[in-house]
Amino acid sequence: MSPVKIGIRYCGGCNPYYDRVGFVEEIKERLRDRFLFLRHDEMDLAGLIAVSGCSRACATKDIELRLLPWYSIVERDGLDSLQEWLKDLSAVL
Repeated sequence: MSPVKIGIRYCGGCNPYYDRVGFVEEIKERLRDRFLFLRHDEMDLAGLIAVSGCSRACATKDIELRLLPWYSIVERDGLDSLQEWLKDLSAVL
């Protein structure tokens, strides 16, 4: 089975409370056998992760226009729930 393509969309990084890029690298490492993480503007994505550095969640701006399932992260503690969302998403594909 081919890896599921997931787009990553970052906020502008003006006021991050955690290392957003490091967080995404950890996700990629943990889930590399099941998911292929790409830029948010790639074609044929199964879903999108909006990675914001704070609770303003700027990465979600205009995201509903994409017509893709999406998940918003605003803090490092969201890793477990993100993994569950990805698992659920891949189960319906």
